[in-house]
This record gives sequence, structure tokens and C-alpha cells, in this order.
Amino acid sequence: GFPRSDALAALAAAGGGQPAAAQAVLAPACYEAEAMAEREGEWAAWLKAYASRIAAEGRPASERQAEMRRASPKYIPREWMLVKAYEAAERGDQSVVHQLEELFSAPYEEQSPALEQLYYRRTPDEFRRKAGVSFFS
Repeated sequence: GFPRSDALAALAAAGGGQPAAAQAVLAPACYEAEAMAEREGEWAAWLKAYASRIAAEGRPASERQAEMRRASPKYIPREWMLVKAYEAAERGDQSVVHQLEELFSAPYEEQSPALEQLYYRRTPDEFRRKAGVSFFS
């Protein structure tokens, strides 16, 4: 799945100077590996700055992580998710609608492994260039 803020914080707390480790943590969220590699230095600089901020705050990691999870939902409705739901509903299958209802009734919470696998991910390739889903004109 995608990286969570605690994984980045752990890298930052370890010094922030581990671009290969940062790249491994961030890779699942990136569409283009080449673009990410081109910005390796920028990510390393960001991690170093983040490490400095974490150290300056002096708060326990568990407190900081809990605050981030209260403010940032893990699951965010995306057009590709809704497309799957309404296409299934048009065929008389309401199961995807019910899955999304379950998912978005508690978007800040951890969900079942099955829902996480389906929805805690990048836009599936089949929708990345589909008109009306990833762009409108």
C-alpha cells in the first residue's frame, strides 16, 4: 500500500539522509519511477528538513502520528472508485456501492485487508487515461 506518515517520520528520525530508503517507502505512491529518481536529492533534502522539525518539536512519535491520522483520512473518494461503483450498479450489482459505503463511513480508520488492497492504492492503470475519470477534456 501507500506510505503512511509514520514510515516517513521513521526515516526522518533516522537522519533523513537515506534517499534509497525514502525512495523505497515512497515508490508505491509514484506513477513514474524515473521522475522520482530525478528528484532523489529533493526528497533527501525534504526528509532532512522534516527530521529537523520532528527533533525541534520533541514530541513522542505516537502523539504526532495520532494527530496526523486524526487530521488526514487514509481513504479519500476518488473518481475511479465511484466509476467502479456506478458501473457495477448499472449491472444490478450493489456490492461495490456497499463496499464504498463501509469504507467512507470511517475514512480515518484502518479497514479490512480486502478493502485496503482494493482502495488504498494509486489510480489503477485502466483509469489513468480514461476520459471523465482522470481528465475531462
